[in-house]
Amino acid sequence: MIKFELMPSINKDLKQVEQKLKEVTETKFSLLYRISNRLLNAGGKRLRPLLVLLSGKLNDHSAQDLISIGASVELLHMATLIHDDVIDNSLHRRSENTINQDWGNKVAVLSGDLLYTQALKLLVEHGNDEIVNYMLDIVGLICEGEAKQAVTNHDLNQDMKDYINKITKKTALLIGASCKLGAMVSQVDAKKAAAMESYGKNLGIAFQIINDLNDIVADKEELGKEPGDDLRQGTLTLPVLYALDNSIKKEFLKKVIISRNNSQAEIKKAIGILKNSGAIKHSIEISRDYINQALDTLTLFSDSPAKNALQLITQTVINSYKGLEPLETGIKINN
Repeated sequence: MIKFELMPSINKDLKQVEQKLKEVTETKFSLLYRISNRLLNAGGKRLRPLLVLLSGKLNDHSAQDLISIGASVELLHMATLIHDDVIDNSLHRRSENTINQDWGNKVAVLSGDLLYTQALKLLVEHGNDEIVNYMLDIVGLICEGEAKQAVTNHDLNQDMKDYINKITKKTALLIGASCKLGAMVSQVDAKKAAAMESYGKNLGIAFQIINDLNDIVADKEELGKEPGDDLRQGTLTLPVLYALDNSIKKEFLKKVIISRNNSQAEIKKAIGILKNSGAIKHSIEISRDYINQALDTLTLFSDSPAKNALQLITQTVINSYKGLEPLETGIKINN
C-alpha cells in the first residue's frame, strides 16, 4: 500500500477501503473466502483506490462517499489479475503461487468472476446510474484489450500504435477510470472530470511501459517470477518493438517471439539483445512523455495537498523502474 506523509488522512481512508474489501469478499463458500483473503493479504500498491480518494479530495469532497468506489475499482483490478494469470498460464505472482496454480483454472476463473460481481454490486449500491454505466463500458473495453493481446501474441505484424492501444485497454483505462470516478462523485464539471481521466490514462500507460521494462531488467527476486515472461508469451512490448526495428540481431528476436517453446537460454539471450539495443532508454523516454502529459492535466486544478500527492505518484511510477543504472525522472513538476 502506498503511504503519503503529506496527507495522513489519506492513509486513514485507505485503511477504510481495506476494511471494506474484507467485508465484501466474505462468502459462505469457504474456498472462495480463503482465496479472496489470500489475494487481499498479498498486498499491492492500492494505487487505484488511492487515485479515487485523491481525485475526490482534489475537488474538496469528503472521503466517506469514495470508500466504496475505491474498494470497487480494487476488486475489478484483482479480478483482472486472476484472469490474466489464467490466460497467460502464469504460475507465480509477487513470489506466491497464482490461484490457477494452486486450485486450477476453473476455480480461478470463478474467483475472478465473483470479484467482478462484488465490484459491480458496490457501484450499484452507490446509486449513481451514470457511474455504473461508465464502469460497465470500462470493463467491456478491458476485456477487449485482454482478447486482443491473447490473439496477437507471437504475431510480428504489430507497431507502437497497436501496443499503446492494448495497454490502454488492459491497464490505463481502469487507472483513468479511478481518477474520473473520484471526480464524478465530487460532482465537478465535465472538463475537470475529463482532465482527471486523462491524468489517469497517461499515468497508466507510463506505468505499464515501466512494468514491461521491469520484465527485462529486474531479477527473479524483484519480480517474484522469472524475468522474460513477455518474451515467453510472445508479447510485443515497447522495448521489443524498438529492438525489432533497430537491433542488428532482430532476426533472432523474431524467432523468439514466434516460437512457443523457447529455452531459458534463448530467453536470456533475447533479454541481452534488448538491453543492448537502446530499447530500454527509448522506452523510458516514452514513459516520461506520458508522465509529463499526465502532469500537464493537473494545471487545471488549484494547488492543494491532493494535487501535490498526485504529482508525487508520477515520480513513484518512474521510480518503480528496477534497472541497475541510475535513472533521472526527467519529469516536470510545476509547484
